[in-house]
Amino acid sequence: MATISAAGIGSGLDINSIVTQLVAIEREPISRLKTAATKIESQISAFGRLKSALAKLRDASAAFTTPAPWTNRLAASADPTTFDARITGTGVIASHALRPTALAATQANASTAFAAADSVVGTGTLTIDIGTWTGTTSFAPKAGSTAVTITLGAGDDTLERIRDKINEANAGVAAEVVFDGTNYRLTVTSRESGATNGFRITAVDSDGSNTNGSGLSQLTYNPPGGTSRLTRNVTAADATATLDGLAIRSTSNTFDRALQGVSFTIKKTSTTALGLDIAFDRDSLKKGVEDFVAAYNELNSLARSLTQVVPGNAASNGPLQGDRGAANLQSRLRSLLAESGAGGTLARLADAGVTAGVDGTLSIDSTKLEAAVGQPDELRKLFDADAATPGSAGLMRRLRDMVDDTLGVDGTITSRTDGLQERLQRNQRDQDRLEARIALVEKRLRAQYGALDTRMASLNSLSSYVTQQMQALNNFYNTRNNNG
Repeated sequence: MATISAAGIGSGLDINSIVTQLVAIEREPISRLKTAATKIESQISAFGRLKSALAKLRDASAAFTTPAPWTNRLAASADPTTFDARITGTGVIASHALRPTALAATQANASTAFAAADSVVGTGTLTIDIGTWTGTTSFAPKAGSTAVTITLGAGDDTLERIRDKINEANAGVAAEVVFDGTNYRLTVTSRESGATNGFRITAVDSDGSNTNGSGLSQLTYNPPGGTSRLTRNVTAADATATLDGLAIRSTSNTFDRALQGVSFTIKKTSTTALGLDIAFDRDSLKKGVEDFVAAYNELNSLARSLTQVVPGNAASNGPLQGDRGAANLQSRLRSLLAESGAGGTLARLADAGVTAGVDGTLSIDSTKLEAAVGQPDELRKLFDADAATPGSAGLMRRLRDMVDDTLGVDGTITSRTDGLQERLQRNQRDQDRLEARIALVEKRLRAQYGALDTRMASLNSLSSYVTQQMQALNNFYNTRNNNG
């Protein structure tokens, strides 16, 4: 105990220091409990990190138990500047010959020249139909489409306002005012390409004539009716091509129904047929194996660090050092990956180029892996074989199921975490109980030392009084003797 240097009011004792030191001794069990709680919390955190790494491994292994890795396809064009291709579903592995013969086009018409963008054209109504032209002799409205009538009143009669009203009408065409370097023209273009997306425009002109060259009649295009003042500069047309010699067409340059699960877009025409190959996606399958190895190595490295033993420095040991659950998990994973698959030419992971080092880290032999993905049916037996008995199932299925069990309600991670949470709660209850008891001890000590201080103050006062009386009596007798 430290030397007391400050005096109390009555006793000369440093009561506050005495009580503080006595209470500190009483708090030593709480300090030990807090140290234990910190260790438990680090273990809970460690299991949380293991759980996250296991979930990544589970996803990486479960990916091989879905159809995707085994049905992924790649579409390749012999000349991407002529056409490109992509997979949209499960394409059939095959080689095709594609020759683009015509690009899709949108109908484009232009008006006669106007002096300014705000030149007055006229009022009345314009009606726009979407459909198919046969040359310029007949027009067939598009199935399911409805003609749109646009009313142009006072204030809507200029070239610019007519453009705006057409665009606002959502009639299947787009209008623009174009300056050709000398004059202004109204252009009208189909919003979608393809022969069925041509258009005709008729007018009811406020000037009383729907066919003359003034007013809204200037914006008509209906050759069979004899009322065409707009010039058709581009005719709506489908894209056409030959696929393995068969003529095909599309309203746009993209053909997404010609081959099931494959879409291709033509960019220019060609005088010769070019290769369009649909092949198995080996790179995607290789990437899946690489992702699995990365996930496993991340888990393996984490588990080793969490369970490590540092000789001569126990404080640096991993938080799960000595934990049977963590040790069993590592053992089960390594044992499973060393097992045989479901049969076939690829019997073990090593046959597919995946091997484990002495520390459990997986590595990939790229040559062997390349050869394995070249025989996807055999690799699927190793990874994804489905069987009634777990021992003959694919390795990735077994691994997925093992991780699911480990992370499940009754699994190792869950049970160990729940047990640690219960210990942490008990620890906190013990701390709370001791805190309450120490508060009472401190209160009692302060009361006792307070009473002692008061009593000693009283005794000190009595001692002073007696001393004073003895001194007075002594002085009295000394005076008497001197006068004797």
